[in-house]
Amino acid sequence: AWGYSPYSEIIDKLARRGIPRDQIACIGDAESDAKKQALFEKVRQGSVRVLIGSTQKMGTGTNVQKRLVALHHLDAPWKPAEVEQRDGRILRQGNENKEVAIYRYVTEGSFD
Repeated sequence: AWGYSPYSEIIDKLARRGIPRDQIACIGDAESDAKKQALFEKVRQGSVRVLIGSTQKMGTGTNVQKRLVALHHLDAPWKPAEVEQRDGRILRQGNENKEVAIYRYVTEGSFD
């Protein structure tokens, strides 16, 4: 409605930096449980390298940790449990990477 989508902007910037668009996905595009599970399998296999989504959309049941190397928080959740839920996408048993990175972005002078 506003003519602006942060997800679209992120995808465009990633694509301009060399990540093929078919290797970037938004969880909101998976409109059914079957589509969501198929998307998760692509992430686990490595054919989708970047998965974008909200805490609500990528909460409980999002088991994609196998190949994750970095998690980027673009906002600050209000509840500590939401931080734990988000970090739990990457800090879990089954991740093949011994080291991972978690990034939190803030704006100077903002509430976040």
